[in-house]
Amino acid sequence: MTALKFIIIILGILFTTTIRTKALVTNVSIPRLFSYQVVQQPKKDAGFVSLEGQRVTEFGQALIYGGSRGLLADNKLAGSIFSSVSIGNIITVDYADGTYEDFVVTRLRHFQALSPTSPYSNFIDLSDGRFYTASALFYDTYGLTGKLILQTCIVKDGDWAWGRMFIVSNYLDPYPIASPDINRKR
Repeated sequence: MTALKFIIIILGILFTTTIRTKALVTNVSIPRLFSYQVVQQPKKDAGFVSLEGQRVTEFGQALIYGGSRGLLADNKLAGSIFSSVSIGNIITVDYADGTYEDFVVTRLRHFQALSPTSPYSNFIDLSDGRFYTASALFYDTYGLTGKLILQTCIVKDGDWAWGRMFIVSNYLDPYPIASPDINRKR
């Protein structure tokens, strides 16, 4: 094996561990739990979340400023099932070009919003009581490069925006020593 071929293989391994950033997401699913169509946010409306039945919304700001892919769901609709997601679940993301990627859920995060209806609310981490500003929570969650994040609101005492839930998942590479040119098609 030549040194150049070895370097190309190593670079291929490095590049296959990041999610696709330019492909349009069309569907997200967890076997036996849900399968939802994904809609895009309008370009100048970062607060938009689809209110159409069983659909989730791709959070444009996550990929632009954070480095991960975010999917938002209203907790009265598609997001109502997110509390059933467990660590170890496999999430499949389908793209418009017919390819797909799998992710494994590695972390579930729950926060109380101190100003529930404000997009600039501060937050308290329910696992350890740690305080977060809105921007600190954004970068601590969506700043995890190459992750898939599902987000919905937490309802408590009739307040549908009381808190936020984040489902953090890592890319599951089916070809850990393969070329980055391999695309998984259905």
